[in-house]
Amino acid sequence: MRIVLMLVAAIALSGCGANLRKPSDSAAKAAVSKSTYARDNRTGQCFAVLETSRFMSVNASGATITYVPCTPEVLALIGK
Repeated sequence: MRIVLMLVAAIALSGCGANLRKPSDSAAKAAVSKSTYARDNRTGQCFAVLETSRFMSVNASGATITYVPCTPEVLALIGK
């Protein structure tokens, strides 16, 4: 029984990424243009922040935060 459940779970989970699509170039450029940058004063690390209000045709707000190197260009954007 345990093997059957594991097989069912493996089959069900193997298709999870099937609906993922690479964003179009225009969508990627729009996301980059909407990104803001911040620096954590405690650690000195820089982050890119993208706030969203829609996800897969559903109204939902949220934010994506990721580490970025503190290059002069990023620091200039933080200062704006």
